[in-house]
Amino acid sequence: MIKRHLAQSSFCGPQPAEDLWQTTAVWYAFRNATAHYGGFRPGSPLQVGQRWYQTALDARTLVDAMGSAYEGRRNPYLGAIQRAAEFVLHGELN
Repeated sequence: MIKRHLAQSSFCGPQPAEDLWQTTAVWYAFRNATAHYGGFRPGSPLQVGQRWYQTALDARTLVDAMGSAYEGRRNPYLGAIQRAAEFVLHGELN
């Protein structure tokens, strides 16, 4: 991203994610929930004790609170990781 002069904020999810590091923590949380439990399930006794649980819950709560702004569209955090992956892959292929 630095080499291509692209601001890291281009790949951040919605507020309060201030930088790519915070957004990556959300991606990591959703990834773990999906890989190990088939998806994020708020209140799941199997997930509540995991280190990443609160991060995923906070992100899910924020997206739910945004409501109609994202209605019919994908989760903005997950959309951000898709854009980042596409950008990096496209840059490497060129």
